Amino acid sequence: MSNALNELLGNYIKRVRDVSVALRDLVLEAVPEAKERVPKGSKSIGHYVGGGKEPFCAIAPYRSHVNLYFRRGADLEDAKHLLEGTDENMRHVKIRTVTDIKAEALVPLITAAAALDGPEDAEPRLPDESVPEADRAAEPSAEIEGSEDD
Repeated sequence: MSNALNELLGNYIKRVRDVSVALRDLVLEAVPEAKERVPKGSKSIGHYVGGGKEPFCAIAPYRSHVNLYFRRGADLEDAKHLLEGTDENMRHVKIRTVTDIKAEALVPLITAAAALDGPEDAEPRLPDESVPEADRAAEPSAEIEGSEDD
């Protein structure tokens, strides 16, 4: 585990730490391409796919439970009715013990949440600077509408 993760979980009781780590393992198993980030000073473990700026899900430990947040949870099909929350978009699953983690119900939510993060959520790409100047000069220039010559 990373230092940031150890730092985040270090002040919680063993049961909450165990639930957090078990959820983390489940997310990384369900979505192997997911990248994990625990920003300094953060109170959650974020999981990202496709270069997204926002996590598709996050694990947030609390004093007596752990929430598995889904940023676009309102868009998820929740056949097992696990999702809680009234936010416009975000939903969560509250988990108190490791035995409360039901992979058969959570994995479909996790994979569906990761699939929702498409290209529109990705970091903007920088323009390709490899085009030689001569090729750029050959490109037609755009005319400016509303110029004084009109």
